[in-house]
Amino acid sequence: MTAGCPDALAAISDLREAAAALECIPNPPPSLRRVLERLRCYERGAANGLTLEQALGLAPGRGGEAWWTLEERQRRDAELVAMAREFFPDIGIEDQARRIAAEVRRYQTTGWRFEREKPSDALPDPKRRRLHRALSAAGERGIPGQRQLQNILEKSGVQPEMKSLF
Repeated sequence: MTAGCPDALAAISDLREAAAALECIPNPPPSLRRVLERLRCYERGAANGLTLEQALGLAPGRGGEAWWTLEERQRRDAELVAMAREFFPDIGIEDQARRIAAEVRRYQTTGWRFEREKPSDALPDPKRRRLHRALSAAGERGIPGQRQLQNILEKSGVQPEMKSLF
């Protein structure tokens, strides 16, 4: 047994008990039905080399990325898109990307090193909060450059607000 890890028989017993508990739920939501099926799939396929990660659909495919990396990128991109909408709503996507890239560089070299351990919500400035959340989600990968920022914004469908002439 690895330090801090349950032994294999206790672990499979716990999974079987969890599956049995899920089976007792009348009219379970689809997500619980899927979890139950995946646990049963694992139990049937483990002897043939199926891992729990594979059975749960969490194993990255060939050349793929781990689920936590995908989730972090999604959170980072959502913050960057929100920043474009919130702080630069009336300029084009290329200019939004340029401005965000400049803001990121400025923040990384000034406030980030002092604020990285603080919770984002503790920061009084809304722009710094967005930057903090984006950098926190990005982790070691950091924030992409201007061109990739532009791609992120384009995929999101963010559009500049059109000012009325009247």
